Amino acid sequence: MSFGLLVRNSSNNEVIGSTSRVGQLIKFGSVGPLNQNASATVTGLTGFTSTNSSEFEILSMGYYTSGFNSNTFGYNTTRGTNQVTFTNTSQSGLKIQFFAFRY
Repeated sequence: MSFGLLVRNSSNNEVIGSTSRVGQLIKFGSVGPLNQNASATVTGLTGFTSTNSSEFEILSMGYYTSGFNSNTFGYNTTRGTNQVTFTNTSQSGLKIQFFAFRY
């Protein structure tokens, strides 16, 4: 198995593995705080490419921890080979929480 989670039952049969089609969490975490126009790249997303969003997906949410009265913010997400890059297009201090899935 090249990535993901392998779960076997008591009979040693694979229940969840690299060929199963249930959703699998690959990686999660947060980046930031990011300055305006700054980027952060998350690596270790084995199998991700710029074009396979039907098999791998990244869910993300930007937020500010304190000190900002703005309820609007923006960031770009750029998929790459085994990685994703987040770029803050709004004011400095943005944090981004992410979850990477394979399904």
